[in-house]
Amino acid sequence: MQLTLLPDGSSDRALLPLLRWLLRERSTAPFELTWADLRRLRQPPSKLADRVKAKDLLFSTLRTASNLSGRRLKKFDPDRFRLASLIEDFSPLRVLPSFRALEASLQSALLTLGVARNRP
Repeated sequence: MQLTLLPDGSSDRALLPLLRWLLRERSTAPFELTWADLRRLRQPPSKLADRVKAKDLLFSTLRTASNLSGRRLKKFDPDRFRLASLIEDFSPLRVLPSFRALEASLQSALLTLGVARNRP
């Protein structure tokens, strides 16, 4: 099955490992993930820009966690830091309400498609 993702910025590539993991955990069908090409639209949707900037919070947290200061901190680019690609098991994130909401939303969509796996 093909799943088309709606990007909200260049850092969304970091979400692919997480989404792939969730789909393996929750779906009985294989999925191919692709990006919607919003550049073809005359006016891209503005509501995407109006959403809460969770990415800013994440980047700020990564900067703090880096323990860098001065010039090294200024050069630190969390957008290039692809920690998610190194993680094999995202289950510890289930303690976060936002992750549980994402998982529940995905489970609901998979149930609608008839490809949901029962939770172990």
